[in-house]
Amino acid sequence: MRARISKISTPCAMVLALTMPSMALAQNNGNKSDQKACDNAAKIIAKGHPEKKEADAYLTLIACGAVGANAYASGIANIIHDTNTAELNDFMRQVDNWRDSTIMVAVTNLALNAAASPQARVFAVRHLVTLVEPFRNFSYLGLTMGDVSRTEADGSVITTTGCRASMGSEKADLTGAPLPANYAVQIRNTIATLVTAPATPTLVRNAARCLP
Repeated sequence: MRARISKISTPCAMVLALTMPSMALAQNNGNKSDQKACDNAAKIIAKGHPEKKEADAYLTLIACGAVGANAYASGIANIIHDTNTAELNDFMRQVDNWRDSTIMVAVTNLALNAAASPQARVFAVRHLVTLVEPFRNFSYLGLTMGDVSRTEADGSVITTTGCRASMGSEKADLTGAPLPANYAVQIRNTIATLVTAPATPTLVRNAARCLP
């Protein structure tokens, strides 16, 4: 089985990480030092976005299976009020590498949480979109820009569409607990709620509209 490369973003650099197939991810070969490293990294990530000196925890959790997934699920609960989109992107890019039911629940709760920052909710929506459309890679701006129209001097209307995404031929997946069989239906129901609810912030609604 071949390995796949996933870009891991840190505040100061882009680090290339080797992402192994899912069967290998769940294994630590019974090595106590590996388990300790996983546990230590999990404690860091469970607090949310790590400090610069602790960013190696992202790399460590790649090989930690369910321990890694659960750590990210806990961390999501600690970023709900964050507004720094660069830091949110660092953290949520790692979340986007997982297909895990515990993470899906945590992200869904964040997306629907009216008390959370709109910025954090946008990144939660991105993860949900990624689960259904794994080859569409969205930036924060690409998700939130929405459709923009302007009227020219001659009266013609020029519209720039939102939901700008790049396309990938392959996306690394770290597999934890299996997603529900109807996960796509659940996600589309969540997205529909965000699109139609009057109280949904514009940024979040624009992002939700990016799931066709």
